[in-house]
Amino acid sequence: MVERVVRTGLRLAHRKDLTEVPDRRPDRGARCFRLPELPGAWARARTEGPRHPLTGRDRPGVFDEVEARDRTDVVYLHLGHRLVQMCLRLLRAELWSGPGIARLLADSQLPGWGLPSGRTLR
Repeated sequence: MVERVVRTGLRLAHRKDLTEVPDRRPDRGARCFRLPELPGAWARARTEGPRHPLTGRDRPGVFDEVEARDRTDVVYLHLGHRLVQMCLRLLRAELWSGPGIARLLADSQLPGWGLPSGRTLR
């Protein structure tokens, strides 16, 4: 669910999406994602975790706590992560903006988030 929130928030705010990348530790088999380059406050939220504190290298993000446990080569993107919080605020604003919910659902390219074929919100 958090992955969907981040993907939808990035699409709404910047028309960008996460990129799935292979896990650097194949024995773990985690679903890892690279975050896109983002402007302004979004850039600060993006770099607050993905950059390794010692090497400065970008680390992929994961949405599963188990996949992130005991690892320093990935970043756990959880509900309290700044980027996730920004996406949640954006989605809440869209939902409360009246016709925003219709646009949010209609624009969504994510499986399970759009309206069924032929359906509209009134």
